[in-house]
Amino acid sequence: MQRFSPPSWVSLSLSLAAINVLSNCAIETSNVFIALYAQDLGASKLQVGFMAAAAGIAYLLSSLFFGRLSDVHGRMRFIRAGLALTAVSYLFQIFANSPVTLLAARAIIYFCIGINASVLVAYTFENQNQVGRFISYGALGWLL
Repeated sequence: MQRFSPPSWVSLSLSLAAINVLSNCAIETSNVFIALYAQDLGASKLQVGFMAAAAGIAYLLSSLFFGRLSDVHGRMRFIRAGLALTAVSYLFQIFANSPVTLLAARAIIYFCIGINASVLVAYTFENQNQVGRFISYGALGWLL
C-alpha cells in the first residue's frame, strides 16, 4: 500500500480533511444551482428529478465498483484519478445545452465523484482510524 505523504508542514489528517471539505463544497455548490439551470434549459420538474436519480445511481455504481478495485489495486491511484476526473467532469455542465445533455453531465460528474468518495473513507480508516471526524469535515463542506 502506497501512503500519501503531504508536505512536511501539513499533516495527513489535515490533507484528508481539506480534500473532503473542498470536494463536498463543490458538490453542494453545484447542487444548489443545478435545478435552476435545468429549468432555464427547459427541463420539467420530472426531468430535474431524473437528473438527481441518474446522479445517485451513477454514484452508487461507481462507489461499489471502484471501492472494490481500490481494495485490490491500492487506494492512492483511485483517489488521484477520482479527484482529477471530477474536476474535469464539472466542465461538462457548462457545455450542456439541453436537459438531456445536462442529465448526462450530472451522471458523469457523480460517477467520477464515486471513484474517490468510498476510497477516501477507506483510506482514512486505514491510516487514521478517525472516520467520524473525516465525515464531519464533509458536512462542513456542505455548510460552506
